Amino acid sequence: MLARFRDDSAFLARETVIRRSVTDLSGNSTARNHVLTMPDGSSVAWAEYGHPHGAPLVYFHSQGGSRYEARLLHDAARDAGFRLIAIDRPGIGRSSYRHLSGHSAFAVLVRAVLAELGLEQAGLLAWAGGAPFALAFACEYPDAVKAVNLLSPLPARPAAETLSARLALAIMRGLICLRHKLPDGRTDQYWKRLRDTLCYVDRKQFDNPRISGILREDAGEAVRQGSRGVAQDCAMSFRGWDFRPETISVPVHLWQGSADNFSVPCSAERLQALLPGAILHSIARQGHLFFTSSADDIFRCYRQSLTPGITRYVACS
Repeated sequence: MLARFRDDSAFLARETVIRRSVTDLSGNSTARNHVLTMPDGSSVAWAEYGHPHGAPLVYFHSQGGSRYEARLLHDAARDAGFRLIAIDRPGIGRSSYRHLSGHSAFAVLVRAVLAELGLEQAGLLAWAGGAPFALAFACEYPDAVKAVNLLSPLPARPAAETLSARLALAIMRGLICLRHKLPDGRTDQYWKRLRDTLCYVDRKQFDNPRISGILREDAGEAVRQGSRGVAQDCAMSFRGWDFRPETISVPVHLWQGSADNFSVPCSAERLQALLPGAILHSIARQGHLFFTSSADDIFRCYRQSLTPGITRYVACS
């Protein structure tokens, strides 16, 4: 069971625990791709974007995404001096599948990657369904986290799950598996329908060949091993949280587009109320993909938060 890992910080530090086997992968020329082999033979994959020697930021991809998603922030991170470390969750991309009993189960794998890289602390950056995984890590390992930045976070979920909710999740996972087995022609129809559900400003972003190209490549990489990992990952967005957000002690910053009709603004407001001292940045007239055009502001504000004597972000809305 991987539900809780209260004592893993010391456990992971021992050389005998993790078999340090890092492999450079062929693939996207922008990314620096790696795989870490765990003691049980399973693999955890990650890619690095931005400045190779910059301040580290662990990137938590959205539900059903992959490490390639962080390419959307590569240029801005490089120019701002940040090193993005984007990790595939279990069954996604090149990370081995394993059952996740809760969001906290992923925390030990993130910790293992940071230990492999020799990093004692890092910032966290998450988009949409990656938010609860980032918060779970901050709850499990507060000393390893400088600050948390959540982009268009999905709604908080109560810890308790009813039987009907569990049945609905099982059905959802089955439907997601079926969707990813569609022939290419039907896949194109899916992308068109997805575009049609976005708000006007997001559709403009989606029509950008660079952005749509990255999102399509990201979706293809996510199902490299099949649809099982993607189905689990998407279902986790509707699972109850196995951690207590009110106990998180590190700074948390929420970034929300006011026109987002995918992660609606009221969800970010409710999440802010659960997190002690969290700061909400509302980006006027922007949607779910706001960060593709506002990344410079996000990185600049985060840089200011790391400067001694500055305790709050400058408003960037």
